[in-house]
Amino acid sequence: RDPRAPRTMSGPEDDATVVERAREDREDEKKVVDALRKDGTFEKFRKRVMEEVCAKDELKAYVAEAVTNSKTLGSRHAAHMSEKELVDALREEMEGSLMTQFAKHAWGAMCDESGGIGREMYEAVHEVRERVAREGEPPPPRE
Repeated sequence: RDPRAPRTMSGPEDDATVVERAREDREDEKKVVDALRKDGTFEKFRKRVMEEVCAKDELKAYVAEAVTNSKTLGSRHAAHMSEKELVDALREEMEGSLMTQFAKHAWGAMCDESGGIGREMYEAVHEVRERVAREGEPPPPRE
C-alpha cells in the first residue's frame, strides 16, 4: 500500500480491514522512524532542538527566576547542606516545572512547520516517507 495514496471510503469497512490498515500504518511509521535513526537525521534534530531551546532567553530567565525564588536556597538549612544534598533538594523542588517549560519550548520549535527547525523536520520526514513508499512499490516491468 502506498502511504501517500488518499484513503477513500466507499462504504463501511469491516473490523478486519480497519485492523489491517492500522497494522500497515504502524509498519510504515516504524520504517520511517528507523530510516531517520539510521541516517542520523533523528540525532541531528535532537541536538538542534536542545541547542535552540537552551539558547532561548525566555527559558534562561525562567531558570534564573526559579533559582532566585527557590525555597531550598532561601531556607536556613541550605548553608549546612552538602553540595549533593543541595543539588538533590533543588532538583526535587524545580525539576518538574523546569522540564515542563523546556518541553513547552521544544514542542513549540518542533511543531512550527512555517519555518526553522520545525519546517526542516517536516521536510525530512516527508522525504523519508516518500522514499519508504517508493521502496515498497513493486519494481517497474522490464522491457
